[in-house]
Amino acid sequence: MLLSEPPPTPYDLHFRIGPVPVRVHPLFWVVSLVLGISGSNPDGWRLVIWVGTVFVSILVHELGHIVAMRAYGETGHIVLHGFGGLAISDRITAWGRGRTPGAQIVISLSGPIAGFLLSLAVAGVLLVGGGSLELSAWGTIEQIVLPDGVSRYLGEAVFYFWTIGLVWGALNLCPIYPLDGGQIARELFQLHDARRGIIQSLWLSVFTCATLALLAWTWWNLPFFGFFCIYLGVMNYMAIQELTGRGFGGGPRW
Repeated sequence: MLLSEPPPTPYDLHFRIGPVPVRVHPLFWVVSLVLGISGSNPDGWRLVIWVGTVFVSILVHELGHIVAMRAYGETGHIVLHGFGGLAISDRITAWGRGRTPGAQIVISLSGPIAGFLLSLAVAGVLLVGGGSLELSAWGTIEQIVLPDGVSRYLGEAVFYFWTIGLVWGALNLCPIYPLDGGQIARELFQLHDARRGIIQSLWLSVFTCATLALLAWTWWNLPFFGFFCIYLGVMNYMAIQELTGRGFGGGPRW
């Protein structure tokens, strides 16, 4: 969820998925471990499963973006870093300049859709194998019944894949820049007002961040998520100041 690609380090992991280069920044592993350790009753295997499912889920999310990019004639590469991932086009500049609004919206939607499909595929494998899921009204897993003789850690993996796909996808669809929903909101606002659309979408992003932070602290008991929302909100507010010429860096850039 960075605005730009983090610089390479000697400790990056490099590999390819077909024609798509992938780089994994070391902070990706660190943040994943910290989030796993902060969970309830972590143990060695749970941490391994957690980090593995986070890695696969975010990679599939970014691959969804890349597949959509290639459908529009672009090539790109993937970087996984401390706060998520980036699918970076090899020819499109920042803010999606060079794409039509329709192309940008499709590319932005493709990541969350890929994550949702992964969650459904994992749940489908469980059901075909003789297991079952009990879901809440919100779509979260309340109970997993595993087939006889299957390790309970498979249930952990199913739970993590489902939860990450659901939560990560829903979060990315929020109208917060630079998340996918924020990029979609930007395109829709600019269709209505090409000059002021970016500013309006950034204000929506600031108010959404504030609302989610308040809910995280008062209702959901997720203080880390609340601070993360405030961080994104401040970054969006600073972008507004820069674009309107009220902050550092001089006059407005339209």
